[in-house]
Amino acid sequence: MREIELKLELDDGFDLSTLHVLEDYEVGELPEQTLSATYYDTEDLRLARRRASLRFRTGENRGPWTLKLPGDDGRDELNFEGKQGQIPTELKRLVAAIIRHEGLKPAVRLRTKRKRWSVRDMGTDEPLAELAYDEVAVLHGRRVTQRFREVEIEAIDGDGIGIAKIGNAIRRKGATEGPQTPKVIRALGEKASAASDPPPTGPVKPSDPARDAVRAAMTANVSRLIRNDPPTRLGSTEGLHQMRVSCRRLRSDLKTFASLVDKEWAQDLARDLKWIGDVLGEVRDLDVMIDRLRASSKDLETQLSPLFEVLADRQAAARQTVIAALQSKRYIDLLEGLVAAAERPVTTQEAERPCQDVLVPLVATRWRKLSGAAKAASAEASDEVLHDIRIKTKKVRYAAEAVAPALGKKRRNELLVFAENVVSLQATLGAHQDASVAMSTIRGSVSGDVVDADFVFAAGRLFEREAAEARKSRREIKKVWATIDRKKNLGWLTR
Repeated sequence: MREIELKLELDDGFDLSTLHVLEDYEVGELPEQTLSATYYDTEDLRLARRRASLRFRTGENRGPWTLKLPGDDGRDELNFEGKQGQIPTELKRLVAAIIRHEGLKPAVRLRTKRKRWSVRDMGTDEPLAELAYDEVAVLHGRRVTQRFREVEIEAIDGDGIGIAKIGNAIRRKGATEGPQTPKVIRALGEKASAASDPPPTGPVKPSDPARDAVRAAMTANVSRLIRNDPPTRLGSTEGLHQMRVSCRRLRSDLKTFASLVDKEWAQDLARDLKWIGDVLGEVRDLDVMIDRLRASSKDLETQLSPLFEVLADRQAAARQTVIAALQSKRYIDLLEGLVAAAERPVTTQEAERPCQDVLVPLVATRWRKLSGAAKAASAEASDEVLHDIRIKTKKVRYAAEAVAPALGKKRRNELLVFAENVVSLQATLGAHQDASVAMSTIRGSVSGDVVDADFVFAAGRLFEREAAEARKSRREIKKVWATIDRKKNLGWLTR
């Protein structure tokens, strides 16, 4: 469940009874609650520093164990049953990428007296939010060490716009904007507000040493890998896709920055990144394949059910392999290594030179490899050759995007436009690759012992559709390449 909320503060003279009447809304009083919560974290507060929280709480009608994970527009809230003091195994797994080899223990206890109101739209009578006034006591043993109070407006339907309007109605009564900080962060204090690991990097200037660009690129992708681990464990196809992209980008960056980083150090990281990337890729490729074949065979799905059953079985088995890999010591060791690598990359003396002097040639090297392969390929180039060009295309795009933020405005913009153009080529080559793999999959499903005539006929029709897509993509590749290989798009090479 996605949690979207707004926090407000009230001065000492605020009359709570005025919350019963809000312009344009119907407010109904709900039973008061007394909540007792124990929050768990590592010694160095890795959950809190990533704006996640894990608690056991009594006093409400939901699973006593709650995990909250940060999202783009709120936090994802997951509730679990379980006994006090015994963290459910599934919860431990969901935070594994954040805490890694550190253990969880009680970090702080909160006691909250909560007054609640339901807020409904006066015109439609639809429930919009729950309004809560909380008086919070932070406990150390039996002793209260801190008190604070706040008003929370939590959306029921995930509509952040709705709660913003309700907040405006309450502000007109005298409330003020409060710190949008979770209770547990306020209770834990300054240490909980420190940066997550790896800590975010600031902007890198062209005159800064190139090692700063290495660190910035690695930090962004290590953070993305960790952020998408819990959604992947929960079955999110997008989360898994983002994890795979993170692995690919990290491997690509290590190769792009080869002259700037220690060779043995980079090889050790790249080896394990390839391992987990391949495991994730097996599922991702099947996800893409199944979606593609279903989209192009809506009129044939009944006849093709044996094919989709086989693909679904392969997909389920591949997902189990992913979960096993994410629960392995090798994976957690890799994450520890990546966090350390992002914070303190092992660089060479070349990395001490300014970004403006050393970064662009690294992209140029990638570009020359792509350009040479693309120009050498004939119109009848094999699927394998086109796939290799696609890989080189992806690498030059990743290289451009990795170094662009550390360059001057003009060259940065030129590189980003170049990368956007390369994305078009990557997409066209990707469409061809997907069609080719689909054709191979369909061909493999029609073995000599298949006697279902309807299936064979439907598979033949689907094969022809994919073959037509492959031919279409081949025709487009040359056109897209021509838009990239132009002097005006390559000014960044010589500027």
